[in-house]
Amino acid sequence: MKAATQMADTCDDFYGAAKDDPSLTLTIRSESPNRMSQALSLRLMGLDKNEFDDMPAAAGDHPEIVMLCARVYAALEDVSMGQVADNLRSARISSLADGFLAELRASADVVYH
Repeated sequence: MKAATQMADTCDDFYGAAKDDPSLTLTIRSESPNRMSQALSLRLMGLDKNEFDDMPAAAGDHPEIVMLCARVYAALEDVSMGQVADNLRSARISSLADGFLAELRASADVVYH
């Protein structure tokens, strides 16, 4: 399982890991937060797209890795212009941050010892 998390940057990467390792089980679910357990809902609330976290295992269970592949927001009818402006500003800042991180990753020198 640790090897799968080290090579997985996106949800698609887990498909290959589960295909190559029969000991791994991949389950894909699309649910609203009110239809899942509170522990899982709270864990996913703190994740960004393609970010994962280890879920503690109950006694006798296998540990689980939870990854958020996408987040879909319900459409709101009563939205103010200020909220729209805030969302657009936030999306723009997020886009700039993603671009900056991509540049940093591209120019990084990774050294293995």
